[in-house]
Amino acid sequence: MPDTYSGTVVPLITPLDEHGTVDEQSVVRLLDHIRTEVTGLMPALTSGEGWKLDARQWQDVVTYTVKHAAGLPVLAGIQLPDTASVIDRPARRPRSAPTPSSSPRRSAPT
Repeated sequence: MPDTYSGTVVPLITPLDEHGTVDEQSVVRLLDHIRTEVTGLMPALTSGEGWKLDARQWQDVVTYTVKHAAGLPVLAGIQLPDTASVIDRPARRPRSAPTPSSSPRRSAPT
């Protein structure tokens, strides 16, 4: 993957079902809808939802995005309240997932 990206790298919402599980088919529909309009994908980092995703939800949305990206670069987002948590999260990523982009924050969301 390149060191820099150009074009439109779009942050993706995380579609959850009624049980709070990431809905893979909804990820597929979302990617099918935007694929021709973007140059990259960024799961788990839109509208502040990164604060709300547990480790399993984060892993699932990143895994499903990579699985269905059809060659588009995937930059996995991490939004957590402290640096230690941000450093720990990529260690738990799926083997097929890219190294996440991250921006540690010092304060919790409101």
